[in-house]
Amino acid sequence: MDADICARQVIEVVPLAIRWLRAAIRRREPSWSLPQLHTLGFLQANPGASLSELAAHLGVGLPAASGLVSRLVTAGQVDRHDDPTERRRTVLALTPQGEAQLDAAIEAGREELADRLRSLPAKDLARVGQALAVLRDLFADA
Repeated sequence: MDADICARQVIEVVPLAIRWLRAAIRRREPSWSLPQLHTLGFLQANPGASLSELAAHLGVGLPAASGLVSRLVTAGQVDRHDDPTERRRTVLALTPQGEAQLDAAIEAGREELADRLRSLPAKDLARVGQALAVLRDLFADA
């Protein structure tokens, strides 16, 4: 297989896997919208991120990001406060409740994925693991 064909396959398969995982997580937490899930995931990976950084990540304006965060603050999943060192900056972080809910939803998705993977023959499961290790190394510096 050449690199162009492999690139096409990766670009085809990765979005399918992400869509499946999002659906599995939302089965655990059906009240979360996709933008809320993206927000929670971003804040888990970037604690202390600003509202501007979140808006840029989501590809939305500050008012939309602020409204989204307000709903998550009201639900007790996100903490929002002013940066004490920079008055105009709003700092965001998951609350312990938000962190626990997201972790539980991700774990439920992982368990569901493991159930699917168990249907593969051991040889195919090993090949998937090897391919993922190669991709992890390839993208680790991105």
